[in-house]
Amino acid sequence: MPKPKLTNTALCAIIRDEKTNPAGGIVDFIHMTVPHVTRAVIVDTGSLDGTKDLLKKLQRVYPHLHVCHHPFNGYADARNKSLAEARALNIPWALILDADERLSPEDFKKIQKFRKAYPTNCYLFDFIAHFQDYNVSPLNTQEARLFKNLPQSQFRSDVGETFTMPNVNEVYVDGVRIHHFLPSPYGKDVKKAKWYDISFNPEGIYIPNSPAPSQTKEFRQWKKLNPMREKLMGPIRDKITQH
Repeated sequence: MPKPKLTNTALCAIIRDEKTNPAGGIVDFIHMTVPHVTRAVIVDTGSLDGTKDLLKKLQRVYPHLHVCHHPFNGYADARNKSLAEARALNIPWALILDADERLSPEDFKKIQKFRKAYPTNCYLFDFIAHFQDYNVSPLNTQEARLFKNLPQSQFRSDVGETFTMPNVNEVYVDGVRIHHFLPSPYGKDVKKAKWYDISFNPEGIYIPNSPAPSQTKEFRQWKKLNPMREKLMGPIRDKITQH
């Protein structure tokens, strides 16, 4: 396997029912990210749409892809599970990406170069939201998505997905933005009304034994491919090499 562009780093991703999504689906996500990191940890929190079978095939393509299954109990709990799995693999850094987010191969090179030039223990990234109607909007947020994966590095369940780590020294990565591909406004509204509002209480706490997203009749409305994905990142890689 070629040397990864982002060394000593584990991709830490949590997924559920991502066979298709606005960014091209789980196969494209793996092809676009896993070749560029030392290891990849995918925590599947209960997919029922065929995602698990695709991950099994992808593991034959990428031996450094580590998949584990963990019942969904909120986003912070799942993210902390991914960090724990990466620490067990002895990979010192964690890169957090979701299955509907993308970096280009050139972005991984830029991040590696930036990390060498500005050493610290935590890096912040800007985001660009790509909507189905071709509008683009920079998100007014900078999130910690690359950091030293210490045992104390955690996402806090009580306040959603707020990241904390001891003695954090955050540095903003200039010149790299994470692309977030979103459904249509209608699809977002459907997801909120038909899944999120049913699965989480008003305080944002997950309600145990709620249905998986793919068990919702309107599921495909918020999983449609966003045309901006191919326009900005190139052809979607939806083929799995047979090994």
